[in-house]
Amino acid sequence: MTEEERRAYESEKEKLRRSHEEEIQAMEAALKDMQRSWEERLAEAKEGRRRSSANSEDGLIDLTKPHFTNLNEDPMLTGKLFYCFDAGETWFGGRARRPRVGGSSESLVDHDDDPRGPPKYLLAGAAFMHRYQVCVTVRDGKAAIKADGEAHAAEAYSYLNGDVITDMDSLALGHGDRVVLGRQNNYNFVFVDPTKGSGQELIDRGKVTYEGCVEELAAKQGDIEGGYRRSAAEVEAERKRKEEYDQSIREAKEARERAEAEAKAREEEYQAKLKDIQSQRGKEHEERDEELKKLRRELKSQRREAEREREAMLRKQKELETAEAERRRREVDLRILHEQLMVTMPLCKEATLMAKEMARPYTFNTILHVRSVKSSGSAERRMTEVLVGVDYRGLRVYDWTPETLENRVYLMRDLFEAWCDEGQAYIDCLHDEDDPFWDPITLEREIGTARIYLESLTMQLENELDAKVMSSSTGRPVGTLTCAVWPLSRDGSSTTVPDEEIVEEPSQLVGLPLSFRLVVKKAAHLTPRELANSVRVRYRWQLDDEDTEVSTKVVDDDAFVFDYERDIHLVPCLTQRMLSVLLEEAIALQVYGESTAAKEAERLREEERRLRDERAAGRKDDGRGVATVSNDGINLPGEMGRDDDGQEDRSSSDVKDKMAPPSSPEEAATTSQVDVESETVGGPEAAAAPPPTGPRALAVASSRCCHVQ
Repeated sequence: MTEEERRAYESEKEKLRRSHEEEIQAMEAALKDMQRSWEERLAEAKEGRRRSSANSEDGLIDLTKPHFTNLNEDPMLTGKLFYCFDAGETWFGGRARRPRVGGSSESLVDHDDDPRGPPKYLLAGAAFMHRYQVCVTVRDGKAAIKADGEAHAAEAYSYLNGDVITDMDSLALGHGDRVVLGRQNNYNFVFVDPTKGSGQELIDRGKVTYEGCVEELAAKQGDIEGGYRRSAAEVEAERKRKEEYDQSIREAKEARERAEAEAKAREEEYQAKLKDIQSQRGKEHEERDEELKKLRRELKSQRREAEREREAMLRKQKELETAEAERRRREVDLRILHEQLMVTMPLCKEATLMAKEMARPYTFNTILHVRSVKSSGSAERRMTEVLVGVDYRGLRVYDWTPETLENRVYLMRDLFEAWCDEGQAYIDCLHDEDDPFWDPITLEREIGTARIYLESLTMQLENELDAKVMSSSTGRPVGTLTCAVWPLSRDGSSTTVPDEEIVEEPSQLVGLPLSFRLVVKKAAHLTPRELANSVRVRYRWQLDDEDTEVSTKVVDDDAFVFDYERDIHLVPCLTQRMLSVLLEEAIALQVYGESTAAKEAERLREEERRLRDERAAGRKDDGRGVATVSNDGINLPGEMGRDDDGQEDRSSSDVKDKMAPPSSPEEAATTSQVDVESETVGGPEAAAAPPPTGPRALAVASSRCCHVQ
């Protein structure tokens, strides 16, 4: 080995030694850290949290003080915001109200001289249009909450454990109490007393949840009579029903086992007698044969009786199982309906509140819509679903699904913040496609549904009746529809079935051609009268690809005459599946009409659109800076924008940057500290994206949904 090779070898050896020593030291340090007690590490973590916390003036939070932490329907966003309270009074509030066009709302009030000073926590939204909302007072380690008198008088309510917080007496706050600030229902919090535990412990153990908070509020404020949580009596009744069901199943099983045991005993007795007879000798063969025949007849009869008993037990067991499955299905449907209502009703309130603040004549309310759906097999059952009715000046204009409402509410919040910044001029320049309240008005409305069953066709009999038209919203009759089904001859040429084509049992029709005629004569006594215009009927036969529409031919007083006939041919032959359809199902005839109220609402909305255009044009003629809305955001004229009172507002770039602040405290968490003095959650300091291009921008709406989903 040369000298150079030896030096290279020694160098490589030294590198490996140092590397091994470093690895050993790292492993020893990790081992020592693992050997430390859990209590020591917990104490160090708490001490580190205390060292990293500073006073609220420094913009940081101190969780050793009494505080609120947020509740969100998305568990990943729950417990991420904190509002800490120092000794003394801490006010929550909002920005001052802007005046509306024509001075219909109060003027801006200067609160700088108020002895309470500015609220520490400013919240955005339609529920926070008053400077002061609620006050949290901490004295001697005890916290209490009280509403501002002006806000409470204006019904700008906040809630403690589902009850309204009044301005009369302060209410004590306890560890784990639920607090809802404002009526928008998107500021839900739990109060945390750090001497009794942390908010994360309450959340992790399930002692407080967003669903429980919303359910408690809805139950106590009368939105829903009682929560979904069952009382002790209901739980006991459910337990008894389950015990009775289990007992019935056991009795049916025992009865089946007894019947099988009796049949087996009879079989053994028969075999024993048979052997005994065969062993007897000296008797006449005729007597023996007669006895054997008698025993066989008795055994056969007993077997038939045992089989009937067994079938009866099986039928009873199947009926019990079907009833139990139906009960459980209804329970699941009820729970789903309850959950939908718990989400939809607060959103309806919030949307109505924002519309009222912006002087938009829209109101929102929940509607329960009943429809028939198929369950197991071909059976149908009634299912209740939630819809949102949108009224314009008290007139129904269209219906939304809960998903549509949720998306639109996010856009309404953005619009509301823009209105707070820009005033009525922003609303006047808003295009219909960018207006979250706007949708094309639906003139056609469903009056109800009538059903005609086809079972008579399997017996080759006609079925003509005045079927009741049942409302899908109330479940009550709203008129009658005269309709019929007539069997035809196999070639479909005559309504009289020849004698040679008549069958005794429906099963004999399988494999043969079958034709019948559907007749829709007239609809009468339809209510409400405002929908009884241009009445039409829609239906879809099993083999149709699309709905068939039947229009009115003649209007005779309160009757709408259709005189509609259609021959339906099942060729080349009737199948077993189609026979089951005829035996068990019906043709649903849906009755529609045009709403006179919707026509009037359309006229009023066009008038409002004209007035808004005139106001916008008037501002331009006056030379005032008016914000205009386009798909690119807000465009201002060259001069400064002005408020409705003519005062200079802000520059174009400033307005565009502050156009769409966060609409919920969860959004504000990423841009601002919640306990900085006089900082607005989601206020102008938070950088914001430009407004969406319109309510049809589903991608924008879906992206905003992530804040609460």
